[in-house]
Amino acid sequence: MHKITRQIVADKIADYLHGKASQAELVDWAERAVMDADFDEADTELLADIVGRLGLADVAEFGLRWQDSEEFLRRLGYRAKVIVSTALMSSVVKIDPEIMSGAPCFAGTRVPIQNLIDYLEGGDSLDEFLEDFPSVARDQIVAFLEEAKTQ
Repeated sequence: MHKITRQIVADKIADYLHGKASQAELVDWAERAVMDADFDEADTELLADIVGRLGLADVAEFGLRWQDSEEFLRRLGYRAKVIVSTALMSSVVKIDPEIMSGAPCFAGTRVPIQNLIDYLEGGDSLDEFLEDFPSVARDQIVAFLEEAKTQ
């Protein structure tokens, strides 16, 4: 495992918050990092504390709330910023911790928004995406892409 730095920990938290990593993946990474204990010497105490807490995120008593993630990022020297469009969130995107570990999904489905992004980045067409994910409506995709352009 590589040396654990502030940047690596911040990236792991950001991936979790953006739905690129599940809570289970974050916890697994943190548990391995704590066992290997290869922290940047300049920040060992800080990194061990934060990574240790991330390793407990799947325990109900500890959990990982937005405020926790925001505080961890602040302590690492970063700032969390949330941009929410009410219309988009209610009609197109749904975030529910009980659905796909809280990854942003198309409303009324279990299809993460990240799947669409991956398809488009991979050169696939909207039609190919819609064929593979028939529970997503074309108008949901169009609304999402239109909103994303304004961000």
